[in-house]
Parts: sequence; structure tokens; C-alpha cells
Amino acid sequence: VARLAAMRAATAAIQPALIVALGATAAQSVLGKAVTIGKVRGDIVETPDGVKALVTVHPSYLLRLPDAEAKAREYRRFVEDLKIAAAVLRQSARAA
Repeated sequence: VARLAAMRAATAAIQPALIVALGATAAQSVLGKAVTIGKVRGDIVETPDGVKALVTVHPSYLLRLPDAEAKAREYRRFVEDLKIAAAVLRQSARAA
């Protein structure tokens, strides 16, 4: 609870255009509820504070994948998620 309050205070002070949540624990902290990564990955969602957020996998997930093909596929998806984040930030910068 204390960490959540600290995160909310930091978010209010910084007013980020986008929060990128890397993994389920980060997503739960940012969104205030448990989410399934597979259901929200790559989507722009709104935090309880009204800030845009993008949920993706934690990079350690990519390292734990046993199969080279799966690693390559998930790495490409991760890069695509980061491209989505970059596009949102570019759009936000143009709007400012």
C-alpha cells in the first residue's frame, strides 16, 4: 500500500504521457488490479489516475524461454510493443 501511494504521488508529480508496465507485477501496480498479460499486452489502457499505460512482458521472460524460435518470436513482439510506446510518445509530443 505504501509503494502504491508513492507511485501515485510520483505519477501526479511527473505527469507522464505514458507508463510502460513491464510484466504482471508492474501492470498490477500501475492499473490497481491483476491483469493477464496476454489479454492486455500491446494495448493502450488507462490507469485509475487517467494516465495512458502500455502493458508488455518483463524482459526476463524473454530470457527464460527455452526454445530459440519462441525467443525470437517473443522478442519481435516485445519490440513491436516498444514501437507502440514510441508512437504514443511521439503523438503526445506533437500534441503538446
